[in-house]
Amino acid sequence: MLKNNLKKGDQLSINELQNGRLEIIPSLSEEKEDIREINIDTKEKSIEDLQRDIISAYINGYNIINIFGDISGKIAGIREMFHELVALEIMEVTAKRVTAKVFSDVTGTSIDHLIRRINMITKTMIDETKALFETNRFFDDIVERDYEVNRQAFFGMRTLTIATLSPSVANKLNLSHFEIMYLRLLLEKLENIADRVKSLAKIFAKTELLIGLKKETRDELRSLLDMVGMNYDYVMKSLFKNDNKLTNAVFVTHTDNIKAAQAFLEKNKGVINLPLVVELLDRISALTENIARIVVDMKT
Repeated sequence: MLKNNLKKGDQLSINELQNGRLEIIPSLSEEKEDIREINIDTKEKSIEDLQRDIISAYINGYNIINIFGDISGKIAGIREMFHELVALEIMEVTAKRVTAKVFSDVTGTSIDHLIRRINMITKTMIDETKALFETNRFFDDIVERDYEVNRQAFFGMRTLTIATLSPSVANKLNLSHFEIMYLRLLLEKLENIADRVKSLAKIFAKTELLIGLKKETRDELRSLLDMVGMNYDYVMKSLFKNDNKLTNAVFVTHTDNIKAAQAFLEKNKGVINLPLVVELLDRISALTENIARIVVDMKT
């Protein structure tokens, strides 16, 4: 009662969950917006440290974020981080303080549409990474797309955090507590995949790896990337189409991908940057398998 600010006479809503249990939540009209504010001290923190703190505060549902202390030389980095987050705007900048506020009603957010958008961007990133075998002109686009995946994923995580804290928001989003938990994990895995694809693209575009490989080796590496990308496509289709056959195929293909990648690395020992490329491919494949496990759990 205290958590939801309930008092005598307040109206309640009852929802029937998939497992047959009943969920009792406050009436949507009864809950007031909870303004949450956080202060972040810059003392002994690099701009990278502050950026991580800002993202954490944003994802954890804070409405007002205050950065205070010695911010000389850090304002540009702080401003850049604020601008990369959806609906977060700077309200005040002084010599020792930067204040930003989130202007967004998350109850209008469609997590399904957001996941589909992230998926389309990530698929494009994978296709453009494949194109780097022929030309480097797509690398800058891949970097920008990764920024957009981050923006969308962080906003989705923020939305789900607020839904966790507010039963009425969860009700408006038509999400159960279990769905919120699984969708939060899903967004994290998708964001991680996009990060690894960007890192892979950077090696292809900014090093001499591809130029130095024989055609046969290049073709084999391209085939590995094709298989990893195909498995990512499988898992997202299995999610959207509720296709158990595709979900099960992801686990098998992941095992095959790991074996093929390790065999490829063993055959090409001593090639600079190749171990890191194989590690990134393995990680993308493992994250894809993680999503398949989430899909299975959501259906159970």
